[in-house]
Amino acid sequence: MDTIPNQNPNEELISLSMELQKEKQENLKSKKRIEELHEILKVTNKTLRHDLLNHLATVSMALEIYEKKKDEKYIKNAFKGVHRGIDLIRQMKELEPLIEFGPEPRPINIREIIDSVMPSYKINYSISGDCQVLASQAITLVIGNLVRNAIKHGNTDRIDFKLVNNEKSCEIIISDYGVGIPLDLREKLFDAGFSHAETRGAGIGLFIAKKFIELYGGNIRVQDSLPQGTTFVITLERAF
Repeated sequence: MDTIPNQNPNEELISLSMELQKEKQENLKSKKRIEELHEILKVTNKTLRHDLLNHLATVSMALEIYEKKKDEKYIKNAFKGVHRGIDLIRQMKELEPLIEFGPEPRPINIREIIDSVMPSYKINYSISGDCQVLASQAITLVIGNLVRNAIKHGNTDRIDFKLVNNEKSCEIIISDYGVGIPLDLREKLFDAGFSHAETRGAGIGLFIAKKFIELYGGNIRVQDSLPQGTTFVITLERAF
């Protein structure tokens, strides 16, 4: 009768050591993601709180001046401040997925995410390709923010999505047909608190998008969309 030789004790120790090392590395990655997530939320909270206080101060000042001058334009200014404050509170609510789904990556089908996000926006869109990435369901926050910006700030009438699988990564290419982003503003685009134009918001959405993508080892960049508009390219690790 054949017998199965016992595994060499040294091989068992080496195997156990490798498993422990792998577990240690995973724990370190998880800890780092949690620390980065906390930093994102800390900066976001600070920026939104600052902007909300500014809007409330604008409302208060406009109402005080209206009481003295009875000029209707100050009532309009007050309403603008109120609406911007409401918009900020909505942005705070949109951060909930970052907490709800946690920092640990898992396979996410990007085509399904896009199809779940786009019905909320009354705009034509197309998708080509398909891919799965390692991220969390909070990627909906990123996609939604880019779409909303394209509509609100870019005045686009449609958005095209192209999903490209590379050897180890997936590119999510989001193109609009709006007014585009001036070249001199692109370097500041992902800074916390940066905003421009009359329809400007808190300037926090693209900051969150960038930090979230980096949380999973990816990157996001902006480029021209010919003949007009803007294209964002998100690169994330593929899930196999």
